[in-house]
Amino acid sequence: MNDTEFWIRDRLWLNAELAVTVLAGFIRDAVETSRTEGVVVGLSGGVDSALAAALATRALGASRVHAFQLPYRTSNPDSLSDAEAVATAFELETTTFDISPMVDLYFENLAEGEIDKVRLGNKMARERMSILFDQAKKLGCLVLGTSNKTEILLEALDRSPNSRASRVDLATAVGMTPSGVTRALRPLEKLRIVRTQRAERDARLALATLTDAGRQLVAETSV
Repeated sequence: MNDTEFWIRDRLWLNAELAVTVLAGFIRDAVETSRTEGVVVGLSGGVDSALAAALATRALGASRVHAFQLPYRTSNPDSLSDAEAVATAFELETTTFDISPMVDLYFENLAEGEIDKVRLGNKMARERMSILFDQAKKLGCLVLGTSNKTEILLEALDRSPNSRASRVDLATAVGMTPSGVTRALRPLEKLRIVRTQRAERDARLALATLTDAGRQLVAETSV
């Protein structure tokens, strides 16, 4: 192993136990705060959705995780079998909706001839999210995606002077509302990743600060 490979290995090292605790805590807190029944997740057969399903099951239990497979007619059969393997591993019940009729009908009505793969892929992604949000509403659940607002929020806080910022400033930096930032920080405070305190010059202003554990987590997850 050369110096570059050692550097990459060191940069990719992650305190997995801490990361899982933070993410599972965030999912659990989001569901409890919103007073919903659980989460829905789309299983594609890929790593991202498998990880989301694993974290949700850890946080909530399998009975509160509703898994959906949303294939298109050209989807790789291996993806479907991989998704089934994930569901089996975590004892999740799955529901399958074929999105081919909806997607094909849209492009057929445009009568534009052959559609490029980028437009087709965009339409499939949005059709899948439309179904997930509809099912979430039906089941009284939240949609669990694979984007990580917690990581984005922690990185923004780490970039702030002295790793400290007001919730309003954080909301502006990451494109959230101040109340959304408050909800996102709550489980991090419980896990002592972040602490909040009143500003010295204005007691009405609450400041969020990364703890030593928070700095460690950001350093380990930033590659």
